[in-house]
Amino acid sequence: LVLTDMDMPVLNGAEVIERMRKTRPDARIVCMSGRSGGTVPEGVRFLAKPFTPNELLSLIAEALS
Repeated sequence: LVLTDMDMPVLNGAEVIERMRKTRPDARIVCMSGRSGGTVPEGVRFLAKPFTPNELLSLIAEALS
């Protein structure tokens, strides 16, 4: 399972996901962001900030099921 933010200083989340899929196409990915309006790559679960620990745990469980 990969947890990543969509807005980072060097690579954005979409770039991280693209690189990850080249080496680990079966990786399950959860991304998060405090900004709205961005696009999330297909097959990636998204969590809007702020979120609660229970929301994060629920999405992780969903991703791993």
